[in-house]
Amino acid sequence: MNSSNNNQAFNSAMSHLQNIEGLPSKSADLHSMPAPVRWFAYIAFGGMAIGGIIAFILALMNN
Repeated sequence: MNSSNNNQAFNSAMSHLQNIEGLPSKSADLHSMPAPVRWFAYIAFGGMAIGGIIAFILALMNN
């Protein structure tokens, strides 16, 4: 699949729905964002991943 054609609507109804929902036309590139936004994203996603792993381990230990 061509990545540049990833968010193209296949008919006018889907195009209208994407416009109403505010679907972005391209994915976010973290390298083009300002440094504070990048660091926040890295810390937030890393924290969620580590938190999920810890929750999974704790759930296994409670059995």
